[in-house]
Amino acid sequence: MRKLTIILLFLIIFCSSCSDDVLRLGFITDIQGDTINLPYLMEEFNDNNIEHLFVLGDLNDMNNEVPDYDEIYSVLDVMSTNFDGRIFVMPGNHESKEDYFNAIDKFQYRKVSNILNWTYIPFGD
Repeated sequence: MRKLTIILLFLIIFCSSCSDDVLRLGFITDIQGDTINLPYLMEEFNDNNIEHLFVLGDLNDMNNEVPDYDEIYSVLDVMSTNFDGRIFVMPGNHESKEDYFNAIDKFQYRKVSNILNWTYIPFGD
C-alpha cells in the first residue's frame, strides 16, 4: 500500500507542453526508504523529460532498523544513478540533521544539492 501511495499520491509532474523552451520540474516527497520502486519513478521522470527534481523531505523511514544515514544515502544514490537531471533535496521531519548533512556531503560533486542552507534553521534531531 505504501508503494502505491508513493506512486499515486506523492508523484507530481508539471508538464505543460512538449516545447523545448518549457522548464520541466518534478516533485517527490515521502520516499521513506523505498529504494525498490524508486528507479521506476526516476524512469518516469526521465521519460517525461523532467530537468530538475525537487525532493521535499522524508527520504528515510523512521520506523525501521536501518540507520538514518544509510537509508538517506541509499535513496540519494538510487536517485542520482537513475535520474538524468539535477536533484534538489530538502529535509523533512524524518531526517536527523547530522545524518542528512553527512549523506548530502557525499554527493557534493554529483548532481544532488541541498535546496536551502539549513545551518541556522532547526529541524529534526
